[in-house]
Amino acid sequence: MCPRESQDQSIKARKHELFEDEKQGPQRGSLKAFSEYLEETPAAPLSGSDKAVLGAVGTLVLLLFLAAISTMIQGPGTPWPSAISRTASLGSPPR
Repeated sequence: MCPRESQDQSIKARKHELFEDEKQGPQRGSLKAFSEYLEETPAAPLSGSDKAVLGAVGTLVLLLFLAAISTMIQGPGTPWPSAISRTASLGSPPR
């Protein structure tokens, strides 16, 4: 048997292994209700250092968000700083 034929057979066998199970559908016996998972999972509160890290990251995200908002709110007639620097370097606008 040539390598091409053995490769084709191998591909077909793998295809059969992968896709035949999907045709049958998921096994209902293996699925648990969310309430069962909730009962089995113990509650583990966060440590103080974990809370501090999350608080610091949250503060950083809040500051970045406020900085982005403050740069967007410049008023309807106020040009962006890059537009001001371009017109200043070009001199007065042509008429």
